[in-house]
Amino acid sequence: MSKVGFGKWLMIIVLCFGLQSCWLFTNNDTDYDNVNDVIDNCISSEPVENADLIDPCTGCPKDTLKITSDKINNLNVYLEISGSMKGYMPKQTGRSTGFQKQMASLFSWFVTSTEAKNKNFYGIKDDQTTLEFESKDDVASKISRAEFEFGATTTLPDLVEKIIKKTGQEDVSVIVSDFLYSPPNVLNLEGTLGVRLREMFLKRPEIALSVYAFKSDYSGKFYTVTNQVITNCCNDKRPYYVWVLGKQPLVAQLDRLIGEKMKFEEELHIGKTYGKMEGEILAQSGRDMNAYWQRKSDCPNIITEAKNISEEEKLLYTIGLDLSKLPKQHQNLEYLKNNLVVRSSNSKSNITKIYTYKDFESKLAKEDVVLAKKYTHFVEIQTFSVDTPNKTTLSLELQNSLPTWVETWNTESDETDAERNEKTVLLKRVISGIQEAHENETLFSYPYIITASAL
Repeated sequence: MSKVGFGKWLMIIVLCFGLQSCWLFTNNDTDYDNVNDVIDNCISSEPVENADLIDPCTGCPKDTLKITSDKINNLNVYLEISGSMKGYMPKQTGRSTGFQKQMASLFSWFVTSTEAKNKNFYGIKDDQTTLEFESKDDVASKISRAEFEFGATTTLPDLVEKIIKKTGQEDVSVIVSDFLYSPPNVLNLEGTLGVRLREMFLKRPEIALSVYAFKSDYSGKFYTVTNQVITNCCNDKRPYYVWVLGKQPLVAQLDRLIGEKMKFEEELHIGKTYGKMEGEILAQSGRDMNAYWQRKSDCPNIITEAKNISEEEKLLYTIGLDLSKLPKQHQNLEYLKNNLVVRSSNSKSNITKIYTYKDFESKLAKEDVVLAKKYTHFVEIQTFSVDTPNKTTLSLELQNSLPTWVETWNTESDETDAERNEKTVLLKRVISGIQEAHENETLFSYPYIITASAL
């Protein structure tokens, strides 16, 4: 290479580094905006197989909530029949408790409406004794008539640990219990319960948990957390729970059955994530009409030509989300208000309001009426700072936390009528221990882009 040629190339290299826009050295910046982001990372000029699975705006693979039809190998259903459970199933002529009615129905649905290679039904008591029901078809009537010998007590962590160990990769386990904790030594109350449960679920991170909470009339002896016996309990209704454990797509099959067929009081879900959520930025509704910006044509997750985003010139916009396939816990407005956040590495935003479709319907501009019907929730967001250059990739993310009903149903002592009234002792410690095994999870995300330029 001649001295002249070398000098010319050196000048080009220096110029490219100075401008930071030369394609030779920034060929990952496919839209030439001096920012390597989601658009640059995914868009390709190469032919793409299965183009219907690719987001045309970003070039990235679509990642939406998938409902699988994976088949359950073993459905193992465990009914606790320790002494504290007898009050839910007293042998009385002509009268069934709410527990007997609900659980006889649920077990019947398991028999007739669950797709599984094997269905096994057990009574479990005294930590060691497991009784297999003689006939799967007769299990519902056995609950109605309480035709089994009740045990003394079952230690809660041991019960859960044994069932988790018996749950294979393609199995689902169901536990029906009051989940009362009555340790042999009262000193075990502090700390050990939550720690043990957290460690169990940390060892099996693939296991998701759904909890369905019920209440029933109760007649008989009640055993407190300190192993005191209360005779002729109880005037109030007593809580009991159905736990469903297994891999998320397998648990989801029983979630749908229980959601359709049973009347439970509350629910919670731990260890479930949903990937990227379907949604879009509304072009006309829920925005400051005096602000200059537009949604990119055919790309509902990109705002373009958004000038002068700052504390003085805030950008107000609304995103519609379809959360219909999520558990009701994660559709709940209060849960969303407490746990939905906006994240970005180079901008600042906050959520100003979250609406259901019914609440937002009156705010819809006529241009958005048809498209808005696809969405269940609407999130109003204010972006007030974008670092230079004026482009940012943001993400709406739902964080994992316990629903508020757990606190309402919890009591730290059940020695008196007032303390145990429709509550479960140490429930919060039980659930929090499991929750801590999944505390940093993001349940879903909705990524979008704001830029000052026209893309």
